[in-house]
Amino acid sequence: MITIKEINENIQGQVLGGAKIPHGVSNPVIHKEDDKYYIAYFVYTFEKKNLDTGDFQRPLYWVIADVKTGDLVAEYNCREKDFSEQGFDKLYSMNDPSVRRPDDKYYKVMDSLFDTVRASIAFGSSMDSASYKAYFSNLLAITPSEYKVFYRELSV
Repeated sequence: MITIKEINENIQGQVLGGAKIPHGVSNPVIHKEDDKYYIAYFVYTFEKKNLDTGDFQRPLYWVIADVKTGDLVAEYNCREKDFSEQGFDKLYSMNDPSVRRPDDKYYKVMDSLFDTVRASIAFGSSMDSASYKAYFSNLLAITPSEYKVFYRELSV
């Protein structure tokens, strides 16, 4: 099975049709749609002023990928099919001193937890909820407080 690290790299190049628009792609979460589990990411675009101020728009797109292969299944424009109840008129601060600064070891643990969850879905009879809870907790620890809502809304 391809690793989540490899899937993340592949998805990064595929979102927005591969356009060279300045954007960020979230960390992955598990999303359930039509009784099926997917890997999901939200995508936000930005300009230089956003980098300067640390204030960003809410995600404008989101994508789902196959849990086992990582193949892109669908990309959605949030104005057409939204995962979030948040408005489009607010800026969200990424300046949060309480956010944990992850290192490579932290991401390796997160990737391992996420791959355990993916394997439980792909090869088991149910999702490994304990591993996902541990992954999601680690994810929120590295997410600015104003952006956590998007992970919560996109995740199962």
